[in-house]
Order: sequence, then C-alpha cells, then structure tokens
Amino acid sequence: DLQYVVDIYDNGVREADREFERVLRLLKSQKVFENSLVIVQSEHGESLGERGYIAHYDIHDESVHVPLIMSS
Repeated sequence: DLQYVVDIYDNGVREADREFERVLRLLKSQKVFENSLVIVQSEHGESLGERGYIAHYDIHDESVHVPLIMSS
C-alpha cells in the first residue's frame, strides 16, 4: 500500500525534525548556539510512486534534490 509507505516516510521526516530541534535546544541551553553553525544534509531522496515505483536508486529530481538545513 503506497499510502502506508508514504506515511512511514513522513514519520521519519517528522522524527528528524524533532531531533534537529533537540540539537538546537541543547546548543542553546549550553550557551554555545550563538557561536555554532549546524548543517544537516540528507544522503538521498526517495521516489514514492512518482515514476510508478518506490525506490531511491535512480537519478531523478526526487532522489537528488535533498534537504539541506542550516542554522547559525
């Protein structure tokens, strides 16, 4: 079921977001946030049915356009 796979992926994205927030809060609580540069980049994207399959091994936009989060 495609929706099940998409839901699992979305849950992973939410978890990563929560962990990133936790790291930022920790840096702030340790009073080092102002002197820190935090960079998080995804390894690869996922195809979630856009091309008729679920994968991350082909070179298409959904696989190579990945998140890059920066906080300074």
